[in-house]
Amino acid sequence: MLEILVCFFVDKFHNAKFSSKYIDQKLTWQRQRSFLKTIKIIGLCFLC
Repeated sequence: MLEILVCFFVDKFHNAKFSSKYIDQKLTWQRQRSFLKTIKIIGLCFLC
């Protein structure tokens, strides 16, 4: 299940990263951290 979530995260981040031409590096990093936090929370929910 975790592999599916990771694949979803990579696909989602890849699409978000390339969908906007005017996104700066700082915002990209913040978005990546936000996705990582979401994945960790979802992963912990499945482990409990």
